[in-house]
Amino acid sequence: TSYFNDSAVTTDGASHVYVAINRTVAGPRSDIYVAASSDRGKTFPVLRRVSTHAAGTADCTDPQINAYPDGTVYVAFLIKSATGTQLAFNRSHDFGQTWMTSQIIVGSATSWDYDWGTFRLATRPNGNIYLVWSDQATVFLSRSTNGGDMFGTQDIDQDSRGTNFNPALCVQGDQVFAVFASLNDTGEYWSVFAVVSQDRGASWGTRTQLRPEGIGAYAYDTDVACDGTSAALAVWNDDRDGAIHTSRYD
Repeated sequence: TSYFNDSAVTTDGASHVYVAINRTVAGPRSDIYVAASSDRGKTFPVLRRVSTHAAGTADCTDPQINAYPDGTVYVAFLIKSATGTQLAFNRSHDFGQTWMTSQIIVGSATSWDYDWGTFRLATRPNGNIYLVWSDQATVFLSRSTNGGDMFGTQDIDQDSRGTNFNPALCVQGDQVFAVFASLNDTGEYWSVFAVVSQDRGASWGTRTQLRPEGIGAYAYDTDVACDGTSAALAVWNDDRDGAIHTSRYD
């Protein structure tokens, strides 16, 4: 018997559609599989396992996937075990037919809560890959400029108090926008902060709080989308009135 829980879908903008799922087949734990369709999603002939550790030995969850018309497919996912959680990456250059034989472990944490330990994958056709993630204390940006051969990781939250979480990001041109939840300046409530890179994640401007300081309520569940020009729109859930709030920034 196979069990499916998490899934993600993407298209290359041409004729290929890719679905990433976590599936329990061998052993008690789930692995990540990718199904590729070459006929715009009409058929998905084969599921291929892309998590490369011993099958069924750790819980693989939360797959995210991007693809391009040249056959490049990127996938990232979490590996959860008794010792903590790892953020893993794999790729294909032949429309999902074959994958790297050894997944790349981009980051790790000794514990990783589902609500706080989120991550996001963003990619560009030039081989730049961005993964933003949190270990419940720090927001990290892991970046590859060579299609996933190597990743460098940096702390981007500009805060040493150890409560930075729930990151999201978007990319347009040379700009990388990241938003995340963090304590406000007085340390009383979670608020929403943003940082922007103008050079593909090599360096970052000073972080900006997107809510007014002094609001006596929490904010969380952040997300962000690039506007296609030079700015981005951040959204979050705000306990001050129970509504979704937005802020456009650059």
